[in-house]
This record gives sequence, C-alpha cells and structure tokens, in this order.
Amino acid sequence: PPASAENWEERSLWMRYPFVEQRTLGGHRALRFEMTAPSDAVCPLAAAFDAGLTLLSYGTRRDPSGLAVTLDWQSRSAPASDYSWFVHLLDENGQIVRQQDRVPAGGYLPTSVWPPGQTVSDYLFFPLPESSSLDRWTLRIGLVDPVTGQPRLLQDPSGSPFVILPLDCSN
Repeated sequence: PPASAENWEERSLWMRYPFVEQRTLGGHRALRFEMTAPSDAVCPLAAAFDAGLTLLSYGTRRDPSGLAVTLDWQSRSAPASDYSWFVHLLDENGQIVRQQDRVPAGGYLPTSVWPPGQTVSDYLFFPLPESSSLDRWTLRIGLVDPVTGQPRLLQDPSGSPFVILPLDCSN
C-alpha cells in the first residue's frame, strides 16, 4: 500500500530521488523515479498559502531526458489537514505540458504531522524530449484542500490560488 511504514525501500526512494510517475499493473503500483540527484532549491520564494504552509524555495535542472524540480516547503503553524500540491509545467502559451498532483513525499511526510517550522523537500521529474525549448516555459504551483479539492489561496493581495515561476530564477 502507499506510504506504508513497513515499506522503508519506497520511503527511501521518495526522500532521495525525483518522482516521475505511478502506474497500476495487475493490481500493483509501479513507481518510477529518476535515479539522479535532485536539483538544488536555489530560487528563494517564500510564497505563503492560507493552509499555514509556505513554499520557501524551488529549483530546476534540465537533463537530457527531462526537467528535475525541487520544492522546499515549510509549515508556519501545525497544518490541520493533509494537503496535496500540484505542479504544472506550462509552455509559452500557458498550456499544461506535464503535471504532477500528489501529497508530499508520496504520503510518507503528510502535512498534518509537520510541527511549526518543519521544512520538507519534495522532488519530481518531468520527462521531455531533448529538443524541447524551455526558454519561456514556467511552473504553476499550488496547494489543494483535501476536503473540497479546490486550490488553497496564496496569502498576498492577488488572491491567486497558485504561484507561477520561471524555470530559471536567475533571469
């Protein structure tokens, strides 16, 4: 089962490698990880969501087979629920090219157990053809309310339920 305490091997994969996808085969879950080091979260952000969670920083790295993304989350207060996040890779026209929607660390670090100040890194990978031009592509990142399924709001004047970020924060 997902996020089982007995499954220390799966937990280790979630904590060390970027997640790519999950498929069900013959009633069994098959998880795919990119077996390379995750990208460094070098882009400071501090996007605060109304769920008591902040996206502190993120990082991306282009590999020949795709894009590695790292998200560093922190709890400002003890979250009351287990939130999931979404990450959409958007092309220059704002269309979703790839996406992942899931709980942090595959369910091994549910947000409801994060004490105030807890920082959690999450790693993901989007397979892409090497010829993909990512020059004007962006990431759309947000949290999802576990009860309503609706995106949680950023705590800023825009009232947006997500943040849109460049792939390269040095620009």
